[in-house]
Amino acid sequence: MAVPLGSTILQMNYSGPTDSVSVKYGNGYDKCGPLTYTLFNDAGIPFSLQVFSSSFVAITDRADEISLTLESFADGSVKVANFTMEIKLSEYPKATPYRQ
Repeated sequence: MAVPLGSTILQMNYSGPTDSVSVKYGNGYDKCGPLTYTLFNDAGIPFSLQVFSSSFVAITDRADEISLTLESFADGSVKVANFTMEIKLSEYPKATPYRQ
């Protein structure tokens, strides 16, 4: 994510993923229960950055709502921060989580 020149905030909205069982036997979102989302930094520690926020809204019968927001104030420098999103099936803790 990069805040465009002349702006101080960038918000990106995404639709959450489906799961394979719900795709095969339901509407893509309704069979395996809610998903949980966690962001991690490169060291595997929960991601935190003062100018970054995220929101994850779990919805039963359609895609979850994912929102990522970055605030920036022009100071002439570029800062890079990486994170990985982990997605888990809440009702199936032994299922392998997805990381992207």
